[in-house]
Amino acid sequence: MNNKEYHASPAVSNSKLSRFLESPRLMNTPRKKTPSLRWGSLVHTIILEPQLVGSEWAVMPEGLDKGKGAKAREEEFEMASIGKEIVSHDEYVQLCNIAKAVQEDTEASTLLSGEGVNEASFFWTDPITGIEMRCRPDRYRDDGLIVDAKTTPSIEHFAFRRSCWEFGYDRQSALYTDGIEIATGKKPTGFAFIAIEGKEAPEIFVQVFVMTEADIEVGRRRYRKGLDLMAAYQTTLGMDPQAWPKKTGPGVIEVDLSKFNA
Repeated sequence: MNNKEYHASPAVSNSKLSRFLESPRLMNTPRKKTPSLRWGSLVHTIILEPQLVGSEWAVMPEGLDKGKGAKAREEEFEMASIGKEIVSHDEYVQLCNIAKAVQEDTEASTLLSGEGVNEASFFWTDPITGIEMRCRPDRYRDDGLIVDAKTTPSIEHFAFRRSCWEFGYDRQSALYTDGIEIATGKKPTGFAFIAIEGKEAPEIFVQVFVMTEADIEVGRRRYRKGLDLMAAYQTTLGMDPQAWPKKTGPGVIEVDLSKFNA
């Protein structure tokens, strides 16, 4: 199953659950492709699916987007490359340097080597709510380890830990772990992130982070809370998200600065 077919499925993914928690009415509304999301997707391809670069990317020749007449040359190139992701020459150099940095990192390259499959799709029915679910891990190794690549502003430990909470990486790791076990009958052995900071060599940094059982349990509580709320809305308000509340939180929240030390 290719990526387009996977995303056409109505089953709930971690991304859909994230949108639901942001606003239930937006659950089926894809996020806009921001520059950061686009870049993350490009990095993902160059690291995990480099065989797609030739068929899915249109890489500009060096100098095409610079100097006199650049705009006209760019427009002509784009017209000739309809249906492909336009990647400038400078971006391509950056992406190749990122791929090189990942391969040169001992721990990251080890995670990407050996037997396993990239971009495998898994589908299951949540046993508690009956909601149809899906996930597509970046890499699922034959030894049972799930691997996910993330671009990040910082690979510093505290900063990445904060990103895990803010962007729900713990929830993702738990949902993938539980879902793959239900779908295959085999429990994954762990979950690791390859975090990548920077674009310009030599200031490209790579760090592997491993989720502990405690981390995954935190994520499990978070995704279960979201699924249970989604199921409650389906039961009481119907299946159309447009009939659900605009937000999941309370209408009024106390600031309560007393919990912070002066």
